[in-house]
Amino acid sequence: MQNKERLLELLSITAEMFNTELSEGIIEVYYQTFKDYPDEVIEKAFFDMFKTYKYPTMPKPADIIGTIKPRYSIPHC
Repeated sequence: MQNKERLLELLSITAEMFNTELSEGIIEVYYQTFKDYPDEVIEKAFFDMFKTYKYPTMPKPADIIGTIKPRYSIPHC
């Protein structure tokens, strides 16, 4: 995801849902994890995750990526 501003919006919404605060470091971890995926794939992954995520803690990057695999994969990963 190259659009860091949109990622911040998605993370802010998610953090609010889970009553969690985001630090710059956490935001950077999510960005570095998602940067090789197209923006639309990550955005869809967030909304797919919202439909099925059942845990009381904020989802980790792997939880979000888990909603897009195996439908989408990065060739070099």
